[in-house]
Formats: sequence, structure tokens, C-alpha cells
Amino acid sequence: MAGTLQQDKPTGTAVLAAPFVLSLLFFYMSIFIPPFGMFTPAPLYYALVIHGAKIGMTLIAITSVFVYVVGGSGQAIFFLASSGLMAWALAQAYMKRASLEVTISMATLIPWISGAILFTALSYYTAAGPSESLLKWASSAMAAITESYTKAGADPEMIQWLQANSGSMASFFVKIFIGLTLISAFVTASVNYMVVRAMSAKYGWGIVFPGHVFATWRAPEQMVWFVIISGFLILAGDGAVHSMALNIFLVACAIYLAQGVAIIHYFFEKSRFGVLVKVFGYTLIFSQPLMIAIVCSAGFFDVWVDFRKLQNKEESGLP
Repeated sequence: MAGTLQQDKPTGTAVLAAPFVLSLLFFYMSIFIPPFGMFTPAPLYYALVIHGAKIGMTLIAITSVFVYVVGGSGQAIFFLASSGLMAWALAQAYMKRASLEVTISMATLIPWISGAILFTALSYYTAAGPSESLLKWASSAMAAITESYTKAGADPEMIQWLQANSGSMASFFVKIFIGLTLISAFVTASVNYMVVRAMSAKYGWGIVFPGHVFATWRAPEQMVWFVIISGFLILAGDGAVHSMALNIFLVACAIYLAQGVAIIHYFFEKSRFGVLVKVFGYTLIFSQPLMIAIVCSAGFFDVWVDFRKLQNKEESGLP
């Protein structure tokens, strides 16, 4: 990998093994605590940038083989297509000095497209097609949830509601599956990006993405039309058009949520709050659905309101 860091490159068996161990640890901890799985690509990115492409790709291959031995081909393919490719995409973006938008887009779309191709191919190989496979999986998941609530002695009315609506809920899941998986890849890419930046800054690794300023980031103004048009089609359309519009609307909302978080981050940085205050603020935002909706709305209306007054600064030439 051209341009890999050459100065003070850490060496030793323990240093080389650390990305392998940490990546596996995060991957398997997701079984018990699902959010931990999002951090799986970060150690592999570290290996690719610090140790170079040859060592980094070797570590990814070894880790994938280990996952295959432990969990079979399904887990290995998922690991390689998601975590391995996301780490590679982030590393490529870093080496090419890509912009913030291109970096996150590469880390999101490369593993997502690869996963979609693999899933579609496997669905046609093992079943009638992607939709039927997803519906079967979603129905099984709803049955398992209903059974777990029943064993836990939950409210009988809730159990009856789940039994009566499990079919429609499974169908709705299939309808928004594309949007959900794309949002999941986007969130995972963003989380790994932030972890890499934070850890690199703290320990002086020198592998932060240069020239990226999240506090002043905003989505292209044309994005607002995706929300408006898709929202109209959700209300007026049906069938495939309704499904497509619903997925577009969900993805656009996720992007505007990111812009809303950028606005919050801007004012956090400007006020110079301590780390604990920032952590509390972000925890409050992402633990409350109402707060998430408010931040998303702020990102959307920022197109007109310009909460950070960025347009005035650009017009005046101020940084």
C-alpha cells in the first residue's frame, strides 16, 4: 500500500497479533452485546495503515480463516464482506487523502454492495430468492421473540398482539431491509471512523484523516429533494414504488441525523465542554427516540436555518 507510514513503525509479535485478537474479540462479543460488533473493522484498519497492505491483508485473511474454523463459511463470508472490506475501504480512503464524504461513502458502499451481491447469490442458490429468504428469516425471528416473551411471562395482551401482527411485521421488515442494512453499514463506518480518529489522536499514531472537519459538515443541499419526493411517494405510491420511497426516506433521514449530530458537535466544540459533558450529551441523544427525531429534524431544517451560520462565514471568507 503506497504511502504507508514508515516512521517509528511499531514492531513485535504482540503488536502484530493485537489487531487479530481485538477484531475477533469485538466480532464474537457482539453475540452477547451486539453494539460491540461495530468496532470489528477498526483494528484491521490499524493493521493496514500502520503495518502496510501485505501484513494487513494477511491478518485479515488469517482472521477470516479463524472465523471459518470456529463458525463456518457463513460467518467467515460475513466477516470478510463486512469488517474486512470496510477496513480496506477506510485504509484506501486514508491513503488517497479522500474527503470526509468520499471516505464514509467508500466505507459504507463497498461492503454493503459486496454483501448484497453475496446475499442475493446465496439466496438464489439455497432458496427461491432474496425476498422469500428474508421473509422466512423474519417470520422465524418473530416466532422466537413471541416465544421468549411467552416464557418470560409477559403481558398476555402483548403476546396476543405479537401473534396477530407477526406476519405484517415480518413483511414490513422485508420491505425496509435495503434501507436498514444501508443505514447499518453507514453507522458502522461512521463509528469506526470516529474511533480511529479518537484513538490516533490520543496515542499519536498519526493515522487520522487529514483535512476532515466534522463540525462544519453538511449534506448536499439537493438531498432535501430526496426527502420531499420520497415522502410524497410514501403517501401516494404503492407496491414497489412505495417500498423504494420508504427505503430512500429512511436513508436520507439517517444522513440528516448525521448532519444534526454535526451541529451538536459544532456547538460542543465551540463551548469547549469537557469530555464527560460531551459523552453525557451524546448518550442522552442516542438513548431517547424523541431526541433522535429532534436532532434529525435539526439536520434537515439546517438547509434553510443554517444554525452554524456557515454560509455567512463562507461568504465573508472566514474559516
